[in-house]
Amino acid sequence: MLQLHPMRADELSSYLAFNNEASAIEMAANYAIELEKAQQVIVAQTAARLPAGVDSEDDCLFCLELERDFGHELIGYLWFSINRAECFAWLEAIDILAPFQNHGYGSAALALAEEQLSAQGIRRMSLHVAGTNQRALRFYQRQGYGMTGYNLKKNW
Repeated sequence: MLQLHPMRADELSSYLAFNNEASAIEMAANYAIELEKAQQVIVAQTAARLPAGVDSEDDCLFCLELERDFGHELIGYLWFSINRAECFAWLEAIDILAPFQNHGYGSAALALAEEQLSAQGIRRMSLHVAGTNQRALRFYQRQGYGMTGYNLKKNW
């Protein structure tokens, strides 16, 4: 059974290493910039978003774990932020480790997040998908998320 547990401070550095690398690769591909520059941008953005680490106000970071006979096994991470003034959440990241992808854990993690948000009176969550990540776009559309706009670019 999939479970969320609030991320502890000692788990944050592993998560940030994982997330920052994946985010930088996606940013470099999507915006056609050097990977090193994308890494710098992502590290700076993440540090600004989480000034108090796992205790940053209105940011909810979780480890996704499977309950096993031998204990709990980490299979990924989930991060969303809550805008209480406007009563919605923003899905910052959902990361399922490679060996556990395509087994329904992403869908289960979103369902757990939605349950938790509903218990707090939040009934809307938004997110961004990079234009180069069609797999993620299809995943979120299957989960009932709809388009709210488009970001366009032109290089010359």
